[in-house]
Amino acid sequence: MKIFIKLLWILPFSYSLVFAQGPTKNKDIYQLSGLVVNKKSGEPIPFAQILVKNTRRVALANETGFFSLPVVLGDTIIFHSIGFIDAKLIFSDYLKSYGGDKKNPYIYVIEYLVEDTITLPNVTIRPFQNAEEMKTAILNMPLPSERLDQISQNNLDPALLKYFMKNMDVDDKERSRAVTQLYQYQYQRQRLAPMAPLDPLTLARLVNHLVQESKSKKPKNYDYWPD
Repeated sequence: MKIFIKLLWILPFSYSLVFAQGPTKNKDIYQLSGLVVNKKSGEPIPFAQILVKNTRRVALANETGFFSLPVVLGDTIIFHSIGFIDAKLIFSDYLKSYGGDKKNPYIYVIEYLVEDTITLPNVTIRPFQNAEEMKTAILNMPLPSERLDQISQNNLDPALLKYFMKNMDVDDKERSRAVTQLYQYQYQRQRLAPMAPLDPLTLARLVNHLVQESKSKKPKNYDYWPD
């Protein structure tokens, strides 16, 4: 019992000594913490997403833009927030230029995100006196010279789809959705048997059989305690 009590006293101190010595020898593990800030206004960006590329490690900044997540040498950290351009930080390069104590496993960073400006095409606003005038204008709008079915066929061109699949990056949500759809398709294909069409004569015979069965059934007697 005395040995067990001594171990309880020794373990917390040994844990703190290991962390004070810096990253482990097998893997240089660091705790990266910091703020995500709007580069233009200098204000923190709340609830920004911080993820390590090609891993499952992800963090979400709080309402003040603060975040913290474990990283190792060679990691690439992506900062994402709606309305801003994604930023990328290569941790090994950042650590080389880090001004603080590089032996300390706690590393701090302030990441600035640039606002993403989306240029929309010009929009022409036309006043209409009533609904009939608007309806007439819509019906008289010029249609594209190319047929709509031809446009759809061109958009589904196998060569074009193959090009997009090869050159467009697939995010985690899209990959998860594709796997879910494939699983559901395979499940339905294995579990659900093909249903044969039901002709009117068979349906009429089935209805007639059910009616005859309902007539032939004797009424049940629920009087269990007769007088």
